Amino acid sequence: MTTHRRRRMSLNRASTPPATTAAAAPFRVGGTRRTLARWWTAASRAVIGRPFALPEALLARHPALAGALWRRGGIPPRVGGWALGHRSVLGIALGRTVFLAPHAQLDAVLLLHEVAHVHQFQRISVFPIRYLWESLRHGYHANRFELEADAWAAAMLLFLPPHPAPFVASPSSPDGRVAIQDLPPRGV
Repeated sequence: MTTHRRRRMSLNRASTPPATTAAAAPFRVGGTRRTLARWWTAASRAVIGRPFALPEALLARHPALAGALWRRGGIPPRVGGWALGHRSVLGIALGRTVFLAPHAQLDAVLLLHEVAHVHQFQRISVFPIRYLWESLRHGYHANRFELEADAWAAAMLLFLPPHPAPFVASPSSPDGRVAIQDLPPRGV
């Protein structure tokens, strides 16, 4: 086959309307894009974790938690763990973002501790360098930034208003059953 004939055949295939290649066109055009999009999403979640929102009740109880962006998983908790000789850490703050390990519980102490690191990032322009220097000089547990974050989280927990007392219906009937009128109205 000559070069001229090959070129003419490839031009004919390129100008063929999509209806004649209906089986191949959706796979090549849409399928590849969808596959790449799925791959990119999975890869980005593996690297930077999956964003998530804290429960409204937790945010209502601890408004300081709203000052951070939250992600679960990703590389940062693993790298933090490797630096300490563990598989992962429960949480690590980088800038305004807090990365939690996939298995970490949403514990107020942990979350407030990590928000304290977010505040440290905002307050000190070279925070990562100073944090690493403190860890090298004094160790992780004696690092002044860790001690400050622990103290701030404890103070935030101590100075919270008490929970409202749970409603306990007292029976109004002599046989000890609780009637509908004994229950609080909705929203209380």
